[in-house]
Amino acid sequence: MKAVMIRTLVVVLLCTTGIPAYSQFDGSGILGAEAGTVSGYGTVVIEKTPAVMRMQVDLLSKASSLEEALAGLKDRIEASRAQLAAFGVDKASIKLGEPKLSAGKTDRQQQMEALLAERMRSLNEGRAQKKASATTPVTVSVQLTAEWKLKAKTIEELLLSTQPLQKKIKDADLGGLKAASQLSPEEQEIMEEMGEMSMYGNDGEAKPGEPVFSYASPISQEEEDKALGEAFQKAKSQAARLAKAAGHQLGKLSSISSNAGSVGQESDYGYSSVYYSVSRRLQAAENSDDSQAEGVSILPGPVKYQVTVTAGFVLKEK
Repeated sequence: MKAVMIRTLVVVLLCTTGIPAYSQFDGSGILGAEAGTVSGYGTVVIEKTPAVMRMQVDLLSKASSLEEALAGLKDRIEASRAQLAAFGVDKASIKLGEPKLSAGKTDRQQQMEALLAERMRSLNEGRAQKKASATTPVTVSVQLTAEWKLKAKTIEELLLSTQPLQKKIKDADLGGLKAASQLSPEEQEIMEEMGEMSMYGNDGEAKPGEPVFSYASPISQEEEDKALGEAFQKAKSQAARLAKAAGHQLGKLSSISSNAGSVGQESDYGYSSVYYSVSRRLQAAENSDDSQAEGVSILPGPVKYQVTVTAGFVLKEK
């Protein structure tokens, strides 16, 4: 996957005309009067039906020691493989990351917990020292990704084929969220004394151990090349209109660039929602190399891949 692909296609420096060759590119096609150049902006959106449903989940294991936690993680990995096979996963698509230490909580939960612990120390130094000497549970995790191939042709078929499956996966608790979220006696005492048990409710973040689903479809090089050509023509047309409005004509192409990536409506759910935070996580995880381009969305429906071209031209007198 790749969220942003920036590709410089052509850069022509005008060294013989005496006309400055830099362009003002801000996406609005503003005429650069002093530079003698004008820029245009064109966008094409490729829309496709999802070809796969992808799942990402952190498998969690919590124990009193690191050795026990790692042993429990191995058992959870094997159990997850068996459960996924029963759910019809594409076995070849299952991938595992490297084990790592994990808090087993969202960032906000960790911040709240640190704040509560500090307040406890200020209220009762002796009890805080007792808690400091107690054994702190260790949580380890490993990221698992898997895919299911989709054959749905309509949104109705997509919903009917994916939503019941997602519910089964969530109910199966692949990541071990229930066990990892159980509080130790020390954690329980802090929460009870401070009356802040609600902090473990939904705070708008996707919790460790909670499966995250997305929909994807590959974008072929032919599709992307076609979109690039169409976007360039739109950019050139816009630049020509601006040049005409200024009483000029388009001259040589001075510069051109493009970027491409998935677009969606996840932000419509609000910047504090799980939808938005998961969308940003997916964008950050997309590859920046020359791997297969993809349209990706966390919402069931068509995936959209946007190609944008910005082109600059030298102005000529009529």
